[in-house]
Amino acid sequence: MVRDLSETREQILLSAKQRFASIGYTKTTMAELAEDCALSPAHLYNFYKNKLDIAGELVEQEMLQMAETLSKLLDPEQSADQILPLYFCSELNAHLSLRQDNPGMPGLLSLVRRKLPLVAKGFDRRFRKDLSLYLNARMKCGDIRRQDPFRLSETLYNGTTQYRLLESMTEATDTVLENQIRDIVTLFLNGLTSKNSSALV
Repeated sequence: MVRDLSETREQILLSAKQRFASIGYTKTTMAELAEDCALSPAHLYNFYKNKLDIAGELVEQEMLQMAETLSKLLDPEQSADQILPLYFCSELNAHLSLRQDNPGMPGLLSLVRRKLPLVAKGFDRRFRKDLSLYLNARMKCGDIRRQDPFRLSETLYNGTTQYRLLESMTEATDTVLENQIRDIVTLFLNGLTSKNSSALV
């Protein structure tokens, strides 16, 4: 039975995900992935030029799926002081769950950010876009001072970047991390709603 191209790509990604999780990215070879998928190594290279490209697509899928799930929390009818702590704590918990389910994923994410910055910028942009649409809606309601919503979303996103780099946070408990991120978002909100603050205008 002849497999279609999308099915073959999915099989390659599944095999890579399993091998990266069990033996690690570094020890996995393209030849092993080809064998897992009943492909010749030459045929595998028709789909991906190297192992890094496979890692990039795996990480991109995970991050876009996470962004899609989190976007559903950004209810424009709900106030920023309710939604933003919920959103960022939920994102933190999503990363923590991802690390628990697939311990190698934080390392892959870090690798993709270093080696494939355009891929990382793409999925980061999705998070910021969703956030900016919510912020713009709350500005129209008078909940947040008027300013460039995309610039503000970048500031919030960049201010919580360390909570997406979980491989460097092994000593902190989940509760400590969640309290820290709540404190950061609260500080942002205090500035965003203060009439005397103009730092982000």
